[in-house]
Amino acid sequence: MSVLKISLTAVVLAAISSSQLFACEACVSYSAPSSLEGDSGDWHMSFFSRYSVLDQRLDGSDTLADNGEEITSWYNIATLGYSLSPKVQLNLAVPILSRDFTKLDDGHFVSGSESGLGDMNLRASWTTILSKVDDTAQALTLTAGIKAPTGDTDRLDEGSDHEEEGHGSMGHDEVDSSQDAMDSGHHGSSAISGHDLTLGSGSWDVFAGIQWRHEQEAFSADAKILYYLRTEGDHGYQYSDDVFVTAHIGRALLSTDTGSLRGRVGLSGEFRDADEQYGEKIEHTDLDSIYGTATFTVSHNAWIAELGVDIPIYEHVADVTLVPEFRTRAAIGVQF
Repeated sequence: MSVLKISLTAVVLAAISSSQLFACEACVSYSAPSSLEGDSGDWHMSFFSRYSVLDQRLDGSDTLADNGEEITSWYNIATLGYSLSPKVQLNLAVPILSRDFTKLDDGHFVSGSESGLGDMNLRASWTTILSKVDDTAQALTLTAGIKAPTGDTDRLDEGSDHEEEGHGSMGHDEVDSSQDAMDSGHHGSSAISGHDLTLGSGSWDVFAGIQWRHEQEAFSADAKILYYLRTEGDHGYQYSDDVFVTAHIGRALLSTDTGSLRGRVGLSGEFRDADEQYGEKIEHTDLDSIYGTATFTVSHNAWIAELGVDIPIYEHVADVTLVPEFRTRAAIGVQF
């Protein structure tokens, strides 16, 4: 495996996984790492994990005082990929979600958890080398996929209770924390609803995207846009269509015949309208976000690993919701 091939492999992993910054549905665009020069019959396996604590209340672009609500979220994806040809690759992604939360319910704090299988997806990508001269290469990748409703959707049955102080009953895996939110000075409507905690959407959705990548000696650059088209799922809930945009630049910090260490910085944005349930808009799901990203990627022979952090630069919502102060992510993959 040449130095260029390893270096480009690192760019592929970093560019794809760095788009996993926002709603969990965005993570469908993650795939196993692969080089631009893969052979037919190559298999790829990877594991991606994103951790975030949503404890910052946002209204419009203003940060509100903490009222005690939060969601601790682990989003994990196991991916298996196969190269049908040097240009065409298939990927099956299996997400496993885990969330712990504390929310307001009928004037009390309620704590609980949700974990299990999310919505699986199958995606296909086609890559063409636009140019390659010595240590300089450019590539274009087209992606399309479908998401299946394999995750549990019971939480969606709670309805859009965000506008109310509480729906007056606790869902599964919830316990009253014994602290009265009113007595402790925390009051108002909850910023957490069933759609924030659900494992699945109950809908068949499709997505498509295009990505450009450039590598020149030690430097790299990439840009990507992904559009997510959603249909109505269970309990009359329909997630809004999403647009995800990313752009990054990077540099090789260390390079050998068998591996490399790379650093990358960039921007990643999500732009979406409000979700709907039974035709009623849920205003606090209307979200525009731009994050700054920093990523370190290490590759050695067929192995590649990544560690990154994402910091919000701009966020705007239509109503009070919870957002993280930062996110961390990690990935590891192998080609064989």
